[in-house]
Amino acid sequence: MIYFGNLRSRNGSVKHSGDDLTGDVNGDDGLDNEVITVDFSQLEPNVEHVAMVLNSYRGRTSGQFLLLLFVSMKEHLPV
Repeated sequence: MIYFGNLRSRNGSVKHSGDDLTGDVNGDDGLDNEVITVDFSQLEPNVEHVAMVLNSYRGRTSGQFLLLLFVSMKEHLPV
């Protein structure tokens, strides 16, 4: 499992950029605060599913936090 306490899979196929404890202080700055990178071609052969979960380390459940919470998935193809 990859998360803020374990930033990299054993073979490096999954990487987490690290926990962002401050976020966008003055609203959405247009940048990604935390990034999880998955190299599907390097996943172990026994991996059948990949799941992403959003959570708040500090337990925030309302207000500005929820207004800015989102997931964006991007595919980067080899050139």
